[in-house]
Amino acid sequence: MRDMTAVSAERVRTQIDGLAGAGLDWPTFGAAAIETLRKALPFSAACLATVDPATELVTATVKWGDVDDEHDLEWSYYEYEVDDVYDFRAVSRRPGAVAALAAETGGDPTRSRRFAEMFSPIWDYSDELRAGLAADGATWGGIALFHQGGRTFTLAEQEFVSSVAPGFAR
Repeated sequence: MRDMTAVSAERVRTQIDGLAGAGLDWPTFGAAAIETLRKALPFSAACLATVDPATELVTATVKWGDVDDEHDLEWSYYEYEVDDVYDFRAVSRRPGAVAALAAETGGDPTRSRRFAEMFSPIWDYSDELRAGLAADGATWGGIALFHQGGRTFTLAEQEFVSSVAPGFAR
């Protein structure tokens, strides 16, 4: 399994780097990069965001799956106003710039208000994986991946996303 992950990570990195250098507009790049990641790592939904590197505030998103634009204000409230287990800014500053909610809460994601009051009741997500997207010493974005059906993200999956994150930032 470890060799398979390494091969998949290298292939995904190469494909995402190719997309990043192809001169695509943001929505086209975002959709193609999410699909590329999904080939190696199954997930139920995703949100890829650009952030202003000076403020680390979200400036644009590309969403995949059932995550929608209708809940952006609610998401902003939980991201920027509510003290929670983590937010994108905190994740971006960690070694590896990745966190999975189930792992962070000892298997009890309801310890997160964002999860308990939004992610679970609205979309029935069972776990969230977040990664900060940094290049050249600055955070340029973030990605959130979601599982449903009781699935959680493994440590190997967290490491995999961390390893391909720089391509998303570029």
